[in-house]
Amino acid sequence: MRNLLALLAAAFLAFAGIGWYLGWYQVKSDPTLSGHQNVNIDINGTKILSDVKKGREVVEEMKKNAAEAKSKAETDAPAPAAAPSSSSAVAPAITLPPAPSAIAPRP
Repeated sequence: MRNLLALLAAAFLAFAGIGWYLGWYQVKSDPTLSGHQNVNIDINGTKILSDVKKGREVVEEMKKNAAEAKSKAETDAPAPAAAPSSSSAVAPAITLPPAPSAIAPRP
C-alpha cells in the first residue's frame, strides 16, 4: 500500500512538473491591501488538449515505424542455417595479448 502511494505521489509530481514546464498552468501570487496573499492558478485547457493530441500522434507514428521495421526485418532476414551437430562442434580458438609486466621500464 505504501508503494502504491509513493507511485501516485511520483506520478503527480511528474505531471505537475511537466505541466508547469509546458505551460499548461501558471501560478501567480499577489499581495492584497489587508496583508493577505491572493493566489491565482490559470489553467490553459486548450494547450493541454493540443499537447495530448500531439503526443498521441507521435506515439502512433512510433508504433507505425516499429511495425514497418519489424516486417522489413522479417522479410530481409536470411533463413537460419542448420545448426552443426554437437559431436563435430569445435570451439573457436581465442588468442589473448601478453599480460603486461608488473614493473614497467623507465624511459
